[in-house]
Amino acid sequence: MYFKKGSFRRSVCLLLVCVILFSLVPIGVFAVDMEDVSPDDWFYHYVRDGRDLGLIVGTSEEEFRFEPHRNMTRAEFVTLLGRLHELRINAIDVPADDTFYGRYLAWAVDLGIVHGNEHGDLMPYAPLTREQMAVIVDRYIHIFRISMPWQISPPILDPSDSADISDWASSAVYRLSGYSLLYDTTVSGWTFRPQAHVPRTEAVAILMRLNIEMRSPL
Repeated sequence: MYFKKGSFRRSVCLLLVCVILFSLVPIGVFAVDMEDVSPDDWFYHYVRDGRDLGLIVGTSEEEFRFEPHRNMTRAEFVTLLGRLHELRINAIDVPADDTFYGRYLAWAVDLGIVHGNEHGDLMPYAPLTREQMAVIVDRYIHIFRISMPWQISPPILDPSDSADISDWASSAVYRLSGYSLLYDTTVSGWTFRPQAHVPRTEAVAILMRLNIEMRSPL
């Protein structure tokens, strides 16, 4: 069996093209699916993309389990935000400690992204509330001067629900709803539930929406 000279060259070129195209396919297309997240879930692509970017680490060493319906803690959210910052802007020059979140929490406190309660307690293991999440993201956007386009003008806030939002969080919720970062803000009559705890799905979704606006520096 033999190849003609031109045929052999065409075969090699075709092989190289296939290799190049294969290398351009996003990692998530070939990554092993998560144990407890289905492609039918509304949050699937957020969790998948967060994992492929290295923001999310599975909760089990044997398999990638996300635990989508567990509440996100304040420490976990700041850690994800810090990882996103390192991916899109620059490294965080804070030494690591014995916790998974220590360096990220110290970074966030130094910049004023995260504040403690009236006693100075940062409450890292406390469940994150929806209005706390909004304030943390809004402060981050402001401090790093991230350009956020208004997608909803004016932002939609249900009057009966906005009255339940704490004074220190209302402006952040207003801005983030205008940026379309919050879930269901495009629907008239939506409710924010400001004191409700944030499930891991919603926390990852808001950060991955923020990531879309931060991709241009790369």
